[in-house]
Amino acid sequence: MITVADVENIVELARKLGPAKLAAMAAVGVLLLVGLVFMTGSVSSQKYGVLFSELSLKDSGEIAKELDRLNIAYKAEAEGSTILVPEAQVNRIRMQLAEQGLPNDSVVGYEVFDEQSTLGATTFVQEMNKMRALEGELARTIRAIDQVADARVHLVIPKRELFQRDANRPTASIALKLKKAMNKSQVQAVQHLVASAVKDLKPSSVSIIDDRGNMLASGTGEENSAMLATAMDDRKAAIEQRLKNQIEQIVSTHVGLGSARVAVAADLNMTRTTQTESLYDPDGRVVRSTQIVDEANNSRQPSDNNGVTVGNEIPGAPDEDGNMAVENSQRNEEIVNYEISSNTRTTVKEAGEINNLSVSVVIDNAMTTAADGTITSTPRSVEELQKLEEVVKAAMGFNEDRGDTVSVQNLAFAASPFAEEIVDAPLQKQDYMQMAQIFAVLAVGGLAAYFVLRPLIARQLSDDPTEGKLALADTSGNLVGIADENGNNLVDPFDHMDGAGGALSEMLNSTNIMGELHSSSVAQIGEMVENNPGEAIEIVRHWIKNEEAAA
Repeated sequence: MITVADVENIVELARKLGPAKLAAMAAVGVLLLVGLVFMTGSVSSQKYGVLFSELSLKDSGEIAKELDRLNIAYKAEAEGSTILVPEAQVNRIRMQLAEQGLPNDSVVGYEVFDEQSTLGATTFVQEMNKMRALEGELARTIRAIDQVADARVHLVIPKRELFQRDANRPTASIALKLKKAMNKSQVQAVQHLVASAVKDLKPSSVSIIDDRGNMLASGTGEENSAMLATAMDDRKAAIEQRLKNQIEQIVSTHVGLGSARVAVAADLNMTRTTQTESLYDPDGRVVRSTQIVDEANNSRQPSDNNGVTVGNEIPGAPDEDGNMAVENSQRNEEIVNYEISSNTRTTVKEAGEINNLSVSVVIDNAMTTAADGTITSTPRSVEELQKLEEVVKAAMGFNEDRGDTVSVQNLAFAASPFAEEIVDAPLQKQDYMQMAQIFAVLAVGGLAAYFVLRPLIARQLSDDPTEGKLALADTSGNLVGIADENGNNLVDPFDHMDGAGGALSEMLNSTNIMGELHSSSVAQIGEMVENNPGEAIEIVRHWIKNEEAAA
């Protein structure tokens, strides 16, 4: 219980301190409180870990409801899509929510066949469940990609009708919610992934869009030319970069690092050519088959001089005159079939063949440093440039028949008047909080040093002749003087006594004598206390009063 005396002591202490010291103490207290709040907030924020992220609003609501039921503190960030819980309980809470089936994945995979009985299910229902399961499994696989936050897959698999000769090919469409942009090769990887999982589906028939409506793949079947162009651009850039690094490295070993600039331009053939060639060797013939035909024919016919009669029409009847017409024929035929050796060659020239290379190398002047530190820029000789040109040709694989060109020139580099601009990442909210904490701690430390350390240091360096001296008292407890370290009285109290208390007491109270005992006077003070215990008690009591007044 606070008494009136305590209140009076507090008021007296405030009066002795004065308005300036009270204001300084209040400011220091406020800053300490602010710093404590900031540090407490930062420490408490570090104790929270991510339970789930990228949640739908429905899943976030169900998880929050379950956490409220379990009486677990949580925080919601990123418009409710991220749930934070105490970091030490993250794994345990995840297991508890998993028992409740949270978060509830809305994508259905092959577990659809486990949740319902096939007894009594129609063929249509079975086909639809198969389609849902395939779409769900593909969506889960695509979501495993680092750049993808969510994915939805739609498949169109036409059913081949009876007696239909040509069947329509399946198609697919994919909608992606991206965490960060995907390059062309990653989009093509998603196309091939889906095409490999569906029978007769071509990668060029898979269309892909992102959550902003940007077309990543059209799916119109015209992707081959686009993919070829992209592949050729990548090949061209890879060839140019590889040659540039090789040439720059070998030239820099002579002229110095940073004293050479290299540019490479590669001209590639973008046409894919297929050539079929058949060669026949006439000297390499081989008899395959031989056919020889010998035919002889003898025939006699009656003469037609006497006309036609019944007698000469009889077969074998002699001519009336006894003359018969005789006809002889003979035919010789030989057919030889040869097998002539032939060679059929098919040559396929893929796109990407190098038509020609153009290399340009610019070399800085030679820098020489004199004894006095003066730097001199000297142009390089023609012989040196010719040698460097030969080195560049050897490094690039120069082919004159292909039309390659090389240019090596010596030009003085211009010194940039501006330093390279350093692009810093934008400050986040956490950065501002940390900066505020640092400033608060520095401000509190500065005020503490100014109002606490500075008076103490000033008091230690003070030239007050009475500071650090001993106060002497008589047997009645009255102050009688000030003694040095050797016990000699420095002040005569009868010369300055003025009424009760005297000028000496007023002077001692105003100078706040601390009464520190130095090592050289410890023995003497001990003897005085043993001989005069009453006076010693009064002196100690006086010191205590001075200390309370100073506080």
